[in-house]
Amino acid sequence: MSSERLVGRRREETPLRAAARHARIIKSGNMSLGVNLLASLVRKAAAALDADF
Repeated sequence: MSSERLVGRRREETPLRAAARHARIIKSGNMSLGVNLLASLVRKAAAALDADF
């Protein structure tokens, strides 16, 4: 995104950018889709790991 388009959203995104320095932030246009996809991928990864991992 160009900086001109971000000007109106900077105040809104500043807390996200600050938090992103300390943790992974996932932002999706449709957060429900993103969260459900992540949950599905975590289940698949957990199933692929050994029990003693």
